[in-house]
Amino acid sequence: MTPRHLAWATALACLLPITVQGADLPTGPIPPTVPPDDVFFWEGPYAGVHASLMLDASRLDYSWFVSGMAAAEPYAAKVNRSSFGGGLYGGWNRSFGSIVTGVEVDATLRSGSVDSNLTGPGGTLKMRYSNDVSGSARARAGYAFGRLLVFGTLGIAYGQPRMRSVNGTYDPPPDGNTIGWAAGLGLDYAITEHAIARIEYLHMDFGSRSRTRAATLTVDGVTTAGSDHDRFRASQDLVRAGLAYKF
Repeated sequence: MTPRHLAWATALACLLPITVQGADLPTGPIPPTVPPDDVFFWEGPYAGVHASLMLDASRLDYSWFVSGMAAAEPYAAKVNRSSFGGGLYGGWNRSFGSIVTGVEVDATLRSGSVDSNLTGPGGTLKMRYSNDVSGSARARAGYAFGRLLVFGTLGIAYGQPRMRSVNGTYDPPPDGNTIGWAAGLGLDYAITEHAIARIEYLHMDFGSRSRTRAATLTVDGVTTAGSDHDRFRASQDLVRAGLAYKF
């Protein structure tokens, strides 16, 4: 082999791997990157509707006091009522990797009432309990497992719990909106990029309202000065399912 033939053979050996590698390169356009099915971007606003199973618990205590004597004529009425309601909720999420935080407000409407007896030594008085409007404003924090978000929530609750005597002879502390606190746990699941299903438990505590008033008691023509005291407490537990639209 002459020096010229040796040079050509060496050059051909060097170019052959490059030619083969070039033939292996894709000739068409590179397809776009598609995120996995379990990836969901939770950040942003949302709004939806919910249906709730609600359990109300309330207690009314009443006592009559005579000056210089222990409490007499104690009365008590308890209510435990389950019913259904529905309403709206909405909020805004912020994402920090798998950590999701946000704020949310909700409102629940339902109608109806339940009767209970205010019972004591002197007999009974029929009472009627209702709480037609309730809701909350809460902070949320949770952890996202792809399309599943597990969260806890804490904030303020509002409602209109009231108890009134059926015959109008006695009414506990005044009506009005009552502010308390709310806490709960829940699960959100992103069905699609815009539809989010929810199951949630919330406890709402509306605190208590108390009142003491001067009063007199007349028996056999003898009038005794004293006072009466009442205390009304109410709370509510909700298990609800919801469906929201993520904007």
